[in-house]
Amino acid sequence: MVAADKTPDGRHAIRAAAALAKATGASLTVVEVVRLSAEGQVPTGRLASSRDPGSGTPELTSFRAWVGHLESEPSRTEIAVAYGVPGIEIGRVADERGADLVVLGRRPRSSDHPLILGETADALARRSPRPVLFIPPSIQTVRAITVALDGTERTASLIKPTAILAGAFGASVTAITVGHQESPPNPERIRQLLARTPRVPDPLPLVVRTGDPIVEILGHLEETNPDLLVIGYRRGGPPKVIGPADIARNLLYSAPSAVLTVPI
Repeated sequence: MVAADKTPDGRHAIRAAAALAKATGASLTVVEVVRLSAEGQVPTGRLASSRDPGSGTPELTSFRAWVGHLESEPSRTEIAVAYGVPGIEIGRVADERGADLVVLGRRPRSSDHPLILGETADALARRSPRPVLFIPPSIQTVRAITVALDGTERTASLIKPTAILAGAFGASVTAITVGHQESPPNPERIRQLLARTPRVPDPLPLVVRTGDPIVEILGHLEETNPDLLVIGYRRGGPPKVIGPADIARNLLYSAPSAVLTVPI
């Protein structure tokens, strides 16, 4: 599923999601969420969908015209408009459609927008029980993927979605692990974890660094310039409150690449 507003960032996210759906044979739902005014006549939770001709609304007609032609299979593509708060309704539609992945656009960093994650994206990353792909307009395709692993069992859940995306795009994959001086990284532990995880390319390159995880991973991204960073993401937490020890949220806000968050 891809959620988009009528912006260039949203259009790019739709094209990326359509290409991914075509490559994997997945069905695709393209959704816009319209915020309701105080006097709105459409109830929150309402979904107008191209699957149901009787549910058409002016907003759906307008959105379908804006979306235009897609490369995905027409019989497996749905265009829809939901009504309410985007951060809530996107998750609701993803649940109803049983989405395996949610795709969102990502605003480029600028002096006016030092953070490249908006309110809706932040809410979805914190609440979503499924992977979320945040893709900026600078990323046209995915040829190189970096996946950050901490050596714990829960990070094994990052491997499957990484491998699926790598297969769909024909991308290479590199793993990175970072340890502190007091707790050095354990590359053998990572290799054992990868060895018993299905879908792992063999051998998977592993980069081992020591220091602050945020600094080291961002440094690696700057040096290698991958198209996509995959990170584990704990659900919950207050909106847009980022502590210095919050590794995943700092990486999501700061990484120059596309980012896939996988709930752990």
